[in-house]
Amino acid sequence: MKVLDLRCEHGHGFEGWFASGDAFEDQLARGLVECPACGTTTVVKLLAAPRLNLSGARAPTETDAGAGGRSTGTGRTSPAPADAPQAMTSSPSPASRWMNAVRHPLANTE
Repeated sequence: MKVLDLRCEHGHGFEGWFASGDAFEDQLARGLVECPACGTTTVVKLLAAPRLNLSGARAPTETDAGAGGRSTGTGRTSPAPADAPQAMTSSPSPASRWMNAVRHPLANTE
C-alpha cells in the first residue's frame, strides 16, 4: 500500500492511498484522482518520507534492563500515568468542520 502526499493546482494538500506507484500513475492518467476540497483532477505527487511499519518493534528502554544492565528484549514500556494529557478526539478538525459547513447548504437547497 502506498500512501502519497498530493496537491492540486489550487494548493490544497491531501493524502491518497494506492496499491502501488503504478496504480497511482494509471489512475492519475485516467483522471480518477481528484482533490477532495475543489474536485480538480490536476494533481501532483509531493516528495515525502516513506512510512515504515515496524510492527510495534521498539528499542529496549531502561525499564527493560535486568540485572547487570542486560535488556530483557521485550520492548515493552510502562503505561502512561493517569494524569497524562489525553488526545482530544471529540472535536472535529477545522478542515472537517469547514467541509461540513460547505456540504450542508449544498445538500439542503435546490
